[in-house]
Amino acid sequence: FDPTGLVVTATYDDESTKDVTSRVEWTFNPETLTLGATEVNVTATYGEMTASKTVGVTVTEAPKVVDIDL
Repeated sequence: FDPTGLVVTATYDDESTKDVTSRVEWTFNPETLTLGATEVNVTATYGEMTASKTVGVTVTEAPKVVDIDL
């Protein structure tokens, strides 16, 4: 699972916000996707705060590539 494009924004007590994506620790459940998987739970941890979201996914078999050297 590739978290590219996911953004984590921290909202502070004074209602200010900051993009903290680069300082987040990501965890995914399941960690490895297999054919037939339909969802993954994505958790972002920043400091002592944690946010989770379940995301629907479609896992398909990659097309087979045949290389013929003539």
